[in-house]
Amino acid sequence: MDRGYASKEEVLEALGIKSVSVYFFNTDLWENVNCYAWLDGGEQLLGGWPGQAAVNEGDYWYRADLKLPKDHEGGYNVIFNFNGTQTQDIKIDDEKTYVALNAEQPGGSLQVTRYASKKEAEEARGISADSTTVHFYNKDKWDTVYTYTWGAYSTGEWPGIPCTDEGDGWWEITIPAAPGADFNIIFNNAGKGAQTSDLKIPDINHRYVYDDRTFASKEEALNAEPEEIIPAYPEGTEVTRIYYYDENNWGKVAAYAWSYDGAYNNCIGTWPGTRMYTGDDGWYYTDVPTEAINNGELKLIFNRMGSSQLGDKELENTTKVYFTTSSATGFNSKAEALGQEPDEPIEPEEPEGRLVKKWGAIYYIYDDGSYGTGFITVDGDTYYFKDNHKALKNAFIEIDGKSYYFDGSCHMVKGFMTKWLNTFYFDENGVEAVSGLVTVDDRTCYFDAKGHMVKSKFVEFEEGRRYFDKDGNMVRSATIKKWGKKYSFDENGIEIKP
Repeated sequence: MDRGYASKEEVLEALGIKSVSVYFFNTDLWENVNCYAWLDGGEQLLGGWPGQAAVNEGDYWYRADLKLPKDHEGGYNVIFNFNGTQTQDIKIDDEKTYVALNAEQPGGSLQVTRYASKKEAEEARGISADSTTVHFYNKDKWDTVYTYTWGAYSTGEWPGIPCTDEGDGWWEITIPAAPGADFNIIFNNAGKGAQTSDLKIPDINHRYVYDDRTFASKEEALNAEPEEIIPAYPEGTEVTRIYYYDENNWGKVAAYAWSYDGAYNNCIGTWPGTRMYTGDDGWYYTDVPTEAINNGELKLIFNRMGSSQLGDKELENTTKVYFTTSSATGFNSKAEALGQEPDEPIEPEEPEGRLVKKWGAIYYIYDDGSYGTGFITVDGDTYYFKDNHKALKNAFIEIDGKSYYFDGSCHMVKGFMTKWLNTFYFDENGVEAVSGLVTVDDRTCYFDAKGHMVKSKFVEFEEGRRYFDKDGNMVRSATIKKWGKKYSFDENGIEIKP
């Protein structure tokens, strides 16, 4: 005899089945979420892989409903997945049925943490439908960090509200608004003059701020490659390096060059110009075409990426290239610009710690767990560790007006190096030779303003003209024949005039 039931629960009870639900916090914003489920004995609960589509409950949450034997004990297993991406195997054997992806992922299947409620999971991840926790890396080591927001939520008058120090250079703030196109935010040093650019938190995957960029995690932010700066002038252009001392603590500086001569106006890009590279001790630098300096009567405007800006500064020549906020023209050196006597170089002490390779990079970790930055020498090899703690690799860096190169092993290069069809030289301290003669053993070479060894070319000096052969060696006490004409040189390599 057929029997009616008052509810789904009564039907399941009559069939000897119980229904359970498991929830997934879709913080990676998958387009769809599938759930594959099974018992320890192998019995599939939602069919074969990839299982069945979970129900979108909104606010980033998805629900999967499972049918289990009424008398089943011992829990069950699930994998949430989408389009080839999947979580680890998840064992559910208690009331913690709310699953969230971990912020940091080591690779492979995505690691998760289980929680007892949506609220607990949202608070742990700093994400919900009506609040967002944003993390900021304080690379400039401000004493304190404030947040100013507008649009989706206003924190009130500038400079906003204080953030919480998480440690290891990170600060956090929870804003009662969801991410989106109108979530505008600026981090600053309590209104004392330093701040980030105007930033947006467009979605929950871009809540970690480093160097005015947003990332999905702390690991991704600290391991990010520096933002590429593409010159406005053609490759191979002869350039002169200029410097600006950031007394304003802008933290991100652009240089704009203009001229009444249209041939040289905007020679390093239209407004706000080109972003300058971060140097050492508050200095920033970029390159300007030498021809424009010599012929264009250039004016410079240093600015905070198009917002705050200084007045015009005159770039008089290729030697007075060090500028400060108050100077109308450049100085010949950093020490002169700052009114200081040059410091005597100090040899760095051998630090106590160890080299560690992880995430495809090299780090130096001290015994207390902190990370090393700057020059560090280990077993005779010198490394340079950037603000993001990664050792510099296959790249130049300029510090205090001196250029260094670190090879594919992250070691400071010393001696001759051939790269990009050019030969460079670095002295015993790793300093690149530029605009000068270098004598090594029995050979003398000349390196131009770019650090390139000059080959098969005459070079003018105050004392006279010299010639450097196809191998870059200066010709001395010899006569050569070139272009059908003979040239003789004395023991110092100076051409002997007929």
